[in-house]
Amino acid sequence: MDEYVLTQADSGFAAGGPAWRFMMVKPDGTFHAHIMPAHTLDARAIEYGIDVAERERLLEIAIHEAWMVHPLDEIRLAQYGPDPAVALGLTVPDGRGGQIGVTCHTADTIPDGHDAHVSRLEHCQRGIVKARIKLRLVDSILKHREDDWACAHIENEFRGARRGARKLVAEARRAAENR
Repeated sequence: MDEYVLTQADSGFAAGGPAWRFMMVKPDGTFHAHIMPAHTLDARAIEYGIDVAERERLLEIAIHEAWMVHPLDEIRLAQYGPDPAVALGLTVPDGRGGQIGVTCHTADTIPDGHDAHVSRLEHCQRGIVKARIKLRLVDSILKHREDDWACAHIENEFRGARRGARKLVAEARRAAENR
C-alpha cells in the first residue's frame, strides 16, 4: 500500500467555482495533486451524516475517494482485489450472467448504495493508498469557504460577460465577412 503525505493545501477556482488543491508527496518522491470543489466536505457531511466540524474525517473520505475502485474497472479490481460490496452481498446483475457490486446509481436503496461506497472507501484505505492529512495545512482554506463562494459568484458573472462579448465579436466578424 502506498502512503501519500499532504504537503500543501490552497484554494482557488476550477471548473467555474471555488476549489481546493491538495499537494501530496508519493512514496517515490513525486507529487500528486488532488483538486476538489470547495463544497465537497459539506456534501460528504450530509451524505454520511457526519458533523461538519469533523474536518479530518471528511477530508479522509473526500481525498481517498479518488483511489476507490469502481465495480466496472476490471483492471484495477484484478490489481487490488475483489469489490468489497460483493462480499457484503450488495450486488446487481452485470448483464453477462454474473453479479457486480452496486453503486449509488444502481442500488435498490440509498442505504445499500451508501454501504457499498463505505466498504470501497475502507478497502481503499487498507489496501490501495493511505493519505496522511496534516490538518494544520488545511485549516486556512477551510476558514475562507464563505469568501470563496462570494468570489465564485463574481467570477462566474465575469466569465458569462466575457463569453457574451466573444459571441458579439464573432457575430460582428461574420457579418463583416458576409458583406
